[in-house]
Amino acid sequence: MGFRRVSSSESELSKTRRTPTRIQFMDPGTPASLLVADPEPKNDSELASTLDRLSVQFAWTNSPEEAYVLARSRRFSAIVIDLAIWGAVGAELAIRLRKNPATRRLPIVFEIYRDADLTHVHFEDFDTAWIDTIYKPIHSFVVESKIRTLMMIEQKDWEIEGRLELLQSSAFLDSLIENLPNMVFVKDAEQLRFVRFNRAGEDLLGYSRSELIGRNDYDFFPKDQADAFTAKDRAVLKGNRIVDIPEEEIYTRDQGMRVLHTKKIPLLGLDGSPQYLLGISEDITEFKRAEQERLRIIEERAAHRERDRIADRSAFLAEASTLLASSLDYAQTLVQLAQLSNHRLSTWCIITVLGEDGSSERVVGEHRDARLNPELQKICEWFKFQSYSSSRFSQVLQQGKAIFSGSSSFEELAQAWSSARLPEGVRVLRVTSWMIVPIVSRGRIRGAITFACDDESKSYDPQDLSIAEELGRRAGTAIDHSLLYRAAQKAIRARDEFLSIASHELKTPLTSLKLQLQMTRRRLHDKGGGQPNFEKMASTLDSSDRQVTRLAQLVEDLLDVSRIQSGKLIYSLEYVDLVSLVREVIERFVEDVGAAGNTISLEGHPEVLVKCDRFRMEQVVTNLVSNAIKYGAGTPIHLNVSIEGDWAAIRVSDKGVGISLEKQTRIFERFERVITNPNISGLGLGLFIVRSIVLAHQGRVRVESQEGQGATFVVELPMFETSLKTFSDRGSLLH
Repeated sequence: MGFRRVSSSESELSKTRRTPTRIQFMDPGTPASLLVADPEPKNDSELASTLDRLSVQFAWTNSPEEAYVLARSRRFSAIVIDLAIWGAVGAELAIRLRKNPATRRLPIVFEIYRDADLTHVHFEDFDTAWIDTIYKPIHSFVVESKIRTLMMIEQKDWEIEGRLELLQSSAFLDSLIENLPNMVFVKDAEQLRFVRFNRAGEDLLGYSRSELIGRNDYDFFPKDQADAFTAKDRAVLKGNRIVDIPEEEIYTRDQGMRVLHTKKIPLLGLDGSPQYLLGISEDITEFKRAEQERLRIIEERAAHRERDRIADRSAFLAEASTLLASSLDYAQTLVQLAQLSNHRLSTWCIITVLGEDGSSERVVGEHRDARLNPELQKICEWFKFQSYSSSRFSQVLQQGKAIFSGSSSFEELAQAWSSARLPEGVRVLRVTSWMIVPIVSRGRIRGAITFACDDESKSYDPQDLSIAEELGRRAGTAIDHSLLYRAAQKAIRARDEFLSIASHELKTPLTSLKLQLQMTRRRLHDKGGGQPNFEKMASTLDSSDRQVTRLAQLVEDLLDVSRIQSGKLIYSLEYVDLVSLVREVIERFVEDVGAAGNTISLEGHPEVLVKCDRFRMEQVVTNLVSNAIKYGAGTPIHLNVSIEGDWAAIRVSDKGVGISLEKQTRIFERFERVITNPNISGLGLGLFIVRSIVLAHQGRVRVESQEGQGATFVVELPMFETSLKTFSDRGSLLH
């Protein structure tokens, strides 16, 4: 091995071509190395040869500054300085190395020719490390001896330093384990006996280290706990992996039951098998208690908030109920309900009430900001005439299920109402969340309420929806009560009107009958002694008979209504020619037609057979002809009997006062009359009886009329083939 120059930009040591086998550092595989500082390499050929033979790596430099840099950059076994040539410069390099903490213990070997070369060296400056000299010319055996001595000294230094470091590391580890706040223990893998314990473990378990070392879990804990600990330890050792146990209870001597968070770690030997079990346990008892207390407080606060919410909800609903019960005029109370909702539940709301036909009968809207009410009313007007058939709003009305959106916009709400676009000029109101709930009463959907909120900090949730649904139910009950009240008032008015009409209708023939009987009595007891005028008496008796017949008919109509209502009107079916039946009824009215100035005619098919109750069908035709005479006095009356497909049709037409479209939907109800006229008698029961009888025959009845242009009543009955399928020989009106 020869010399190699190490430049200032290269700090890598020269490497030998042979593997070192004799002189080594404590770290196996790292060979001894020298730093040679000599300005003339040819002077050190013998040194280089000797180092090569000893398999010692070395670096050579001819610069004192570069030597200083190299000595600090890595560890050398020693540095050789040519003091014979460098003189004071070499001595200065040695002093600098002694003063630097990184190199102050680096052994130094001076190359000299004679002792006089050492005059530049003050040995009192070199008391911290080994110093030696080599005389030139260099003899290999001298160099080899010094190098071997030098290497042995360094080897001993390394061993001492290693032991010191090991002792320091062990002391540090002991201190670390001892002062950890968590319990640390070590068990042997074979018998799971404790071999190490720290102070935190002693404090936690209440046992001294001397009591714990050499014993196992069964010596300290109840058997069930010891069994669990041992099983877990065996599983850790067998699985050869760290196991985290979030919670485990342990019985202690002084503190009772504690809760630990434990990690158990297998410690492996050189052969890879578990030798020990390391456990690190944190006492989380206080944390668990604090957590339980925190959860208790949270639950308590939640319960308190829930009580407040329920109380607030109850107060709100109670106030709403009081408001709804304050008046039977729901149109007024709905406005007040919308205002109340805006104080507690919404920014603005719209209440829609359906009519009997399912359309929007009334739409009420109220905004918390009264300045926006005009804009809201425009929306209500648009809303009132929308079709809901294909919207989410229709689902609320048809299925009675509420819908809501916790995050939305006015456009999305409008789409939920209807697919139609808002009209131009309607201001879009701010919406961040909305709900639509049905107004329900007795299983019937009366309408819906739309609640809208424009507060970004609030979003409707299922609790809000529950309150809104309950409000919808209470509003439905209020509307139902109002409608029932209206119906009751209407029924009372109808009853009073009926009693007035009935008393008048009954009183008129009774008064006439009484007068005629009185006249007959006077004639029979005439004191003149003359014979009674039998012709006048016969006329009087005929008139009395007509009044009795009229009274009987009135009573029969009332009885028929009672039978119809109770389902006890009986039918006796037979094959009947409607043409003959109508002709017979017309013949009975000849005198009345003449007295009223009417004319009456009949046309149609020569024969129309149906299976029906003859008496009841005569009653139908009689009532229709009687009405035509009363309301079409002085005008022609025309009857037609025809076959129209599978139906037999009877038409009774007059040219009288006619019937308005509004009244056409009501005239078949009880006590309804075409017009209220004291000169026209009747209880308002005739058309009700007509409809009831026709429906019982599986037929249909309708009116075709315009006010002032007369009326045509049409009765349609299934032909006898159909009748045979739908009727028994005797049946009641109601099925």
